[in-house]
Parts: sequence; structure tokens; C-alpha cells
Amino acid sequence: MLRPWSRLSMADWLFVIIIAVAVGIAGAIVVPIGTHETSGRGGPKIVTLDAVKLVNAERAAVSGMLGKGAPHNDIALRMLRIGHEVGKTIRRIAGPGTLVLVRQAVVAGKLPDITDRVLRALGLPTKVPTVDVARYLDQAPTTADLARYGLWLQQRNAKTLAKERRKYQELKRQAGKKAVEQVLP
Repeated sequence: MLRPWSRLSMADWLFVIIIAVAVGIAGAIVVPIGTHETSGRGGPKIVTLDAVKLVNAERAAVSGMLGKGAPHNDIALRMLRIGHEVGKTIRRIAGPGTLVLVRQAVVAGKLPDITDRVLRALGLPTKVPTVDVARYLDQAPTTADLARYGLWLQQRNAKTLAKERRKYQELKRQAGKKAVEQVLP
């Protein structure tokens, strides 16, 4: 008897594997690796890992293998191996007692980034795109911005409404003239 999941195409399997690896990465990143005093301040050592870059590197690796005509089973096995290795590699490179944060969650301050070292250790490409969330912080709308936009919309709508009323009154006046002209010879 065929199981429903055995009917998935190879592309669907690769998609499922990539999603599973991404979820594993997110889990490995979010879980604190321990605490460790640094420079006598009593806090943990903190580093960042660019989760977007990591997922994009995995996607680039899959695309590269597909482009070279690698068998789908080999691709699936390699991605599974990478998925199993991600958490261990992050912990090994970060070091004992280090807290690893997702880089996109850090909006202020500079923290050491271990992404490229992790990618190289996993055999993934390092020249892949990422997202810099901090770059967009000044562009995020505030309540004041939204209030100004609301006032602008009200003014624009009031001007448009006044213009439409004037146009309607003019049409009404012209229609009245035509009616009078039709009645009077």
C-alpha cells in the first residue's frame, strides 16, 4: 500500500528538507548555549548568526548541485547532513557559554558575527544575500507619521469633494439653462 507522503516529487522532498533544516537552524540559534563570565562583568559572551544568510547559502548550495546535475538523493542526503550539523557547528564555533542571537534581531550595537565561519565549516557558500533590518529602522512609520498621513488624506479628500461639488453645481446650472432654452423659444 502506498503511503501519501511517498507520492511527493523530488522537488517537494527537497523543499521539505530545506524547511526542516531552516527550522532546525532557528531552534539551534534561539536556544541559549549557556552563560559564561567575560571580562569580569558577569554576563554571557554574545555573538550573532545571520539566519537569512544561512538559509540563502543552503538554497545556493542546492541550486548549484541541481545545476551540476547531481542526483536528487545525493542532494537530499547532503542537506540532511548539513541540517544535523548546523547546531553542533554553531555551538563549536561560538564556544562554550556563548549566547547566539539571530543577527536580524539585533537592532543596536555591534556584536561579533560568526556566520561566515559557520558557513565555511558546513561547506556552504559565503557570498550570498542577506537582510539588514537595522537599515530600515528610520523608515518604519511612527504614530506621528500615520497621523500626518491621515490629515493629508483628509485634506486631499476634502479638496476632491469640493471640486466634485463645484463640477456638479456647474452641470446642474448648465442643465437648467438647457431646460429653459427648450421650454422658451
